[in-house]
Amino acid sequence: MRQTIKKSLSDKEMEIAARDRANSWLTTLLNSVPDLIYIKDIYRRYVLVNNAFKEFIGLGEDEIIGNTDEKFFPAVLSEKIKQAEEELLEDCKTVKVEHKFTSSGGDIYFDMIKTPIFSETGVILGFVAVSRDVTERKLTERMLQEINEQLHLEIQRREQVEKTILSSLKEKEILLKEVHHRVKNNLQIISSLLYLQSINLKNVDPQEVLSVSRNRIRSMALVHEKLYKSVNFATIDFGQYIRELASDIIYSFGVSEKKITLDIKCDNTLLDVETSIPCGLIVNELVSNAVKYAFPGSARGAICITLNETADGMLRLIIGDTGVGIPKDMDIFNSN
Repeated sequence: MRQTIKKSLSDKEMEIAARDRANSWLTTLLNSVPDLIYIKDIYRRYVLVNNAFKEFIGLGEDEIIGNTDEKFFPAVLSEKIKQAEEELLEDCKTVKVEHKFTSSGGDIYFDMIKTPIFSETGVILGFVAVSRDVTERKLTERMLQEINEQLHLEIQRREQVEKTILSSLKEKEILLKEVHHRVKNNLQIISSLLYLQSINLKNVDPQEVLSVSRNRIRSMALVHEKLYKSVNFATIDFGQYIRELASDIIYSFGVSEKKITLDIKCDNTLLDVETSIPCGLIVNELVSNAVKYAFPGSARGAICITLNETADGMLRLIIGDTGVGIPKDMDIFNSN
């Protein structure tokens, strides 16, 4: 009988010793893990925590066990944790959540797995949670996202630059063809003007012939000068062109401003080169003619030029002078 009692006591001691060793190993294992591990009961009170969790909270085990999160975390965060854990206890299912903790050193992110704990009869006793610090991963992901966004913006910028370059190249090709076309046309016009002038070279002062030719070519060159200074290289402000051309003609004939004044009233009107050159030649001929013949001797007066838009959308150009006018015995419709 005594031997039986001794054997039973020995078995019980061995069982307790084995249980103590298991608990010691479990405690050693939990404390060696860098992840935050804790167990809570159904009232969300801490039952067990490892060293990593205690270091994170900054409290001893006696200050943690038996308390809830409301004692350690801000109200907003603790309320968020409470809602998630109540759902876990109600659904009795493992959940994976992410929590962000804000500290003086910055935000800390945890990936958290919470698993229900059941008794042998299936009654839920609480849950165990394992939290892993993923701050470095989150920061890396955020940095990679920012890099990707920057790369995306850079790709968009380069695509836009490429489109702009291609568009610019195409525009320059068109512009180059247009320049060749305009140069050819202008040279043909100059050739025609010189031919028309050569027909009437009899008893004409060569100096005057050259001066007239120069003014005509200058009127054409001025169009291209205005185009060069224009924003879109396609149109010029013809009102400003008239002011400059008329002043150049007066100057080329060496006439003082006291003898002939310019009265120019021109709207700021945009014209393309195909319209500007013939209109410029017309202005040149009429203004030159007025300078040469309208104010003989010491006569003085004004050359008047107006350019405006009519009610029907047309442009009206009027050139006149206050000089002697056309002789009454001259038929302008039957004249050489």
